[in-house]
Amino acid sequence: MKKIIALSCVLSISLYSFSQGEMDAYKYSTTELSGTARSMSMGGAFGALGGDISTMSTNPGGLGIYRSSEFVISPMLRYNTTKATKGGYSTDDSKVNAVLQNFGFVGSFYTGNTSGLLNLNFGFALNRLANFNRNTTSRGFNQATSISDYIAYKTNSTNNWQGENVNNLDATDAYTSGTTNWMSALGYGSGMISEDNVYNNYYLSSLSAGETVNSRLNMEEKGWIDEYALSMAGNINNIVYAGLTVGIQDLNYSSSTLYSESSTSSASYLELGNFLETTGTGWNLKLGLLFRPLSFMRLGIAYHTPTFYNLSDYYYASASSDIVTLPQAYSDNTEEGVYDYKLQTPGKLLLSYAVFIDNNAVLSIDYDYSDYGSMKLDAKDYNTSFDADNDLIKTDFKGAHTFRIGGEVKVDPTISLRAGWATTSSCINASIKDEKFEVPTSGTLPHYYFDNGRDFYTLGVGFRFHEFFLDVAYIHKVQNLKVYDFSPYFVVKDNPALYTSPTPATYTPYGLTLDDALVGSNLNYNQPAKVKDHTNSLMVTLGVKF
Repeated sequence: MKKIIALSCVLSISLYSFSQGEMDAYKYSTTELSGTARSMSMGGAFGALGGDISTMSTNPGGLGIYRSSEFVISPMLRYNTTKATKGGYSTDDSKVNAVLQNFGFVGSFYTGNTSGLLNLNFGFALNRLANFNRNTTSRGFNQATSISDYIAYKTNSTNNWQGENVNNLDATDAYTSGTTNWMSALGYGSGMISEDNVYNNYYLSSLSAGETVNSRLNMEEKGWIDEYALSMAGNINNIVYAGLTVGIQDLNYSSSTLYSESSTSSASYLELGNFLETTGTGWNLKLGLLFRPLSFMRLGIAYHTPTFYNLSDYYYASASSDIVTLPQAYSDNTEEGVYDYKLQTPGKLLLSYAVFIDNNAVLSIDYDYSDYGSMKLDAKDYNTSFDADNDLIKTDFKGAHTFRIGGEVKVDPTISLRAGWATTSSCINASIKDEKFEVPTSGTLPHYYFDNGRDFYTLGVGFRFHEFFLDVAYIHKVQNLKVYDFSPYFVVKDNPALYTSPTPATYTPYGLTLDDALVGSNLNYNQPAKVKDHTNSLMVTLGVKF
């Protein structure tokens, strides 16, 4: 099939070919530590401290602390390593990249009042909220479940379990008709699945019954979420500081994956490659208050509205197989497609507390909460619906809690030492973690991952030279992931005659091949890779006050 297609045809493909799912909404809704080297070296616990450009993206009330204008710029060097363990075998991968983590400007204006509104401050900042750069490689051995089993299941489960019509899968317009599932068409065109010899429009893996496979998944991810923050804040009697930020998000994500399998008992081989690029912009509002009830104490509260994204996906896939039971090797590729949609991320509530000790030290604590079950996908037209995906989001996701704590000690008037820690809990419900339900994914991209929480360990040092300052931060992030080649849970039946309309009888095997017995024995199904993701970052902030 040819890869070139007119945009008007691609847009008519709609959700049936390639739609975003709950895991994609989750991926684009998560953020990391962000801001200047000073704030990050204190674990990001700056919600009650203020006086730092990073607060525009956390608690904009902290902008009111400023008494002078300021400009900062913060480059960062990141070194990411992943170690994927699957079935007792580990594979390492790594990636290095340099980024502009933060820059910004604050203008502080004294009102001339002796009470009431004393200062009115304005600011602009760029803060990198998320960094997607990562390489992950995992390998599996002697798996009883093949990606071809999963594709066969997806193909058989279409049309109210009546199966996909073979003429649709083999048609020259399989990727442009808007009625054929791309995963099914690609699996059939590449020889991974074959029509059952007895039951029309039902499909089997082209591998022999009981054949086990070794697998390999290479996944390269790139991209970022940047926020352009426009803020204003006021100082009321040096007690209350109130601020507002309009945040404009710039999202850019791409993934290139290659999944392959080789038979353990024959020369059969198959592979699936996918490319996805997501770009778009969003906006949100942040409202923040900072209180100073006592000279040595500060309290902060802030609310972030959901971010409202308009996103666009560009995607294509290819697949091939060389299976000994088939007369020849096969290959196929999809059309290039574009799909536009909307995403609403969770809102966020932040609470913070800071205490100053003898004017030489400070301890700061932040807490924030986000309900990931409130994420929402929406189409940009009236012909498609994300109702099923949004129902899954409500079921599969829950609230996430983030705690941040940081401290700073002045060893002399020009040098400060800092340290911090931050942790975020997992927002995935047990129903997914325990693999009791299928996890639908986008189009021909069956791979997905979720994290079991993340931790940040930070250190830093700051130098002050009159109007100039230099801050250095070291950030170590630890993230535990589960990476799935494809959903481990799906119902497969030995005999297609057992399928009944509108739904089949209930079975609960884990990724069985079509000819395996439906028994409750220990099955070597598609196990996830457990990934340890470590990121070491070195960051410098250069600033000037005037």
